[in-house]
Amino acid sequence: MDILSLPEEVLFQVFRNLDIIDLDICRQVCGLFASLLKASTIRYRISLARSGMVPAGPAGRISSNVGILQLEDYHRSWATAEFVEDAGPGSPVDTQHKCINFSGQAIPFVVGSQLQVYRPASAARGIPSRTWTFELEQIDLNPDYCAVNLAEAVIGVCGFRRDAQGNLLNECRILPLHCSQGGPLCAKQNVVQSIQIPIVDNLFVPTNMQAVISHDLLAWTWRDGRRVYLRVYNWKTGDLLWQWWSHGGILAAFLGESVIAIALHEGEEILAYIIDPNEPMDVPFHTDTGIPPALPPCRYKFMLPPTAERRVRSVRSLSAQVSSDLPDDVPHFAHDPTNTVLSIAIHTHDELEHTHAGAYLSSSTTHTENYDVIVPVRALLAHIKLPHCISGPAGDGNCEDTSPIPWAAWGRRCSRVIPIIPNPDIGTVLMPGTVYASGSKYVHLVRRSEDLALVELFVCDFHPFAKEPDSADDRRRLARHADVSDVVDSGRWKNLEGPVHNTLPFRVLYKSFRLDGEKGPICDRLGITHLADGIAVIQKDSRRELKRTRNILYMLTA
Repeated sequence: MDILSLPEEVLFQVFRNLDIIDLDICRQVCGLFASLLKASTIRYRISLARSGMVPAGPAGRISSNVGILQLEDYHRSWATAEFVEDAGPGSPVDTQHKCINFSGQAIPFVVGSQLQVYRPASAARGIPSRTWTFELEQIDLNPDYCAVNLAEAVIGVCGFRRDAQGNLLNECRILPLHCSQGGPLCAKQNVVQSIQIPIVDNLFVPTNMQAVISHDLLAWTWRDGRRVYLRVYNWKTGDLLWQWWSHGGILAAFLGESVIAIALHEGEEILAYIIDPNEPMDVPFHTDTGIPPALPPCRYKFMLPPTAERRVRSVRSLSAQVSSDLPDDVPHFAHDPTNTVLSIAIHTHDELEHTHAGAYLSSSTTHTENYDVIVPVRALLAHIKLPHCISGPAGDGNCEDTSPIPWAAWGRRCSRVIPIIPNPDIGTVLMPGTVYASGSKYVHLVRRSEDLALVELFVCDFHPFAKEPDSADDRRRLARHADVSDVVDSGRWKNLEGPVHNTLPFRVLYKSFRLDGEKGPICDRLGITHLADGIAVIQKDSRRELKRTRNILYMLTA
């Protein structure tokens, strides 16, 4: 029987069981084979192999077909996974522990006199759970923010302490994970770098707002008094590479190894800087003038989606995180870093006008709208030339800025603009201004005023091959809270210049669970983060009758 006479459905199943090398050969056989191999599910598998997520041929540890089946099981495990209550890193259920604000793929807790870092297991990827324990006495720091980077096997612990003269210092220490459970030798070597910043304004309690580690770089943001500071260090050498301060908010996210994206709270664009980890700043700028310094040169300006006339825009959140594993992990497959997305939360309102008395009009007279913007990181990197003009010695004036890159040139072709729907009819407690992104996934969180114990989350997976059918019910649920139309109508959304044509495909999963009112006030603020293979939600219990803060961890793991 001639193989070309087989039904296309049979040929399709045959192709699904071939390795990528064989598929490349089949593509050259005839036009029929070439057309069948253009099917989205086949192209998806070819892309996975070429990105390194699954082997390209039988020479690997497993065949590409086995790797693809494991990947499909992983996607199904996300769909079937449920939130469970976890007491923390190996602690009894009644143990009081405090989860620290963090970034990365593992969860830091303060349990008694210890800092414990907990990486949940992923059964679908064959990764076991891990816990690393550090003695707080050895760290000599009161931690309030942690940055975990599993690929580098380090944790950055940021917090405050007083020096011998009684001065309050904000400090970030980089600890290797292998020095947990530290013995005498490790206790002497566990501080790779200790970066100290004196507190400028002692009238206000300083707050560490964000810390992110990417390869050799540490981006560290904190508020001291009325100012927000951002500094970028080479954490391996301790050299200061880049810095900025402002009276408003500063948001940062890494795009690859040497590019950092910056958004100012009242900014109209995303600024991208190329940072050389081997080029320290010559002279730090002075902070005693009260006037923010000029933005450093050598920046790329990516303009955000245009707003309608007389509308003001502000960026509330910026998030991009590459999913990573420990160097000694042997997962069934690795996450594809090329599918990492940048998530941007934008708030818009009418342009405020002055009255004759010089006061602003009441905010109740303004029309506000919130949007989430999802763009693949590679869309920005495609416009950045490496090397372009290294921005190490900030403010040296030796290079000029590039021209602003309009939204149409970098974002329109492959992006998603998602307006957040204010719907008082269903009593939704909107939570605009914060987006949670890891890899190709982003999480939209909803709570309802009539049932604060109910936590609803929508896990949206954005990548070019996300055209597989998802749950129609889940998409309808999301449509009650966000406009997920392929064409966003500017007639419905007054502050957005449109219409906006969305082209980035995505799938959506709906997940929900109930907070335990007996273990903590359900109206307390929730902490949430997106792990490589799951989601962690922290119910923060700060009741006065407790001697110390206790937090309840709810986790979903694939």
